[in-house]
Amino acid sequence: MNRDAIARATEQAYVGISDIADRAKDLTERVKDTYRDAERGVRKLRIATEEGIQDTRRQIKSRPIVAVALVAAGAFFLGGLIGRFSRRGRR
Repeated sequence: MNRDAIARATEQAYVGISDIADRAKDLTERVKDTYRDAERGVRKLRIATEEGIQDTRRQIKSRPIVAVALVAAGAFFLGGLIGRFSRRGRR
């Protein structure tokens, strides 16, 4: 009887360990897939960013006066907003 109990316990332990090993393999595969997807996303984002930078450079080179005017208008607008909000805090 004692040998049967030990044999059953051993068998149950093997089943439990193999179940844990299978779950670990599944989890590993999921993590690998997620990592690959993240790598792909980062690669696409990097390419899109580089293309955007190239487009911006082309626009600046083709119309430098417009680029300077846009930057000046943006700076003027942001300066006005910052000035308005900083004055409100003093009152």
